[in-house]
Amino acid sequence: MKTKTYILIVMIIFVFSCKKDAQVGSTNNTGNLIANSSFETDAHQPDYNGWAGTAYLVDSLGNHNIPLIQDTPNGGGLWCVQLEPLWMPTEGYTESSVTGQTGTHIYKVTAWIKTINWIGSVSLEQLRNGQLIVNKQLTDSSSVWKQISLLDTLTVLSTDILKVHLSAGTTEVLSGKVRFDNVKLENTNP
Repeated sequence: MKTKTYILIVMIIFVFSCKKDAQVGSTNNTGNLIANSSFETDAHQPDYNGWAGTAYLVDSLGNHNIPLIQDTPNGGGLWCVQLEPLWMPTEGYTESSVTGQTGTHIYKVTAWIKTINWIGSVSLEQLRNGQLIVNKQLTDSSSVWKQISLLDTLTVLSTDILKVHLSAGTTEVLSGKVRFDNVKLENTNP
């Protein structure tokens, strides 16, 4: 009887450990659909791959450089993206796109935000045939690192594009800065 109990316990441990190993071997353990959510490589080098927009930093020679600086929330590595509002009508933004999703799902966007004398926004956008059909936005003006999130239920076709859009908006007079890090887009019910 003791042997059967022992074998049963060992088998249960084996089954649960196999399931855990399968998850570790997946391409995206966290469920994040954005490949480069922390703006850096595993070696803590700045990395802007997977992001595009109007955002850039100008150096003393007038060169346009990727908009990454060293300032992050706890656990955020070394680098974050810094956006500034551009002169109207051009928006200061960066965004990352995801394709290949299908079905009706609840999507969650989370990001850490910090502003300097400004307000920033995070949006979840859905485009179909090049047309914006959903745009859910959250704004914040926290002067210290703060995590924000939004949820939306979307019915997505495989040809649709989902975008996480980070913005510092536009201006005609004043300016400020908006920083983002650890940006995630998750399908909460795959």
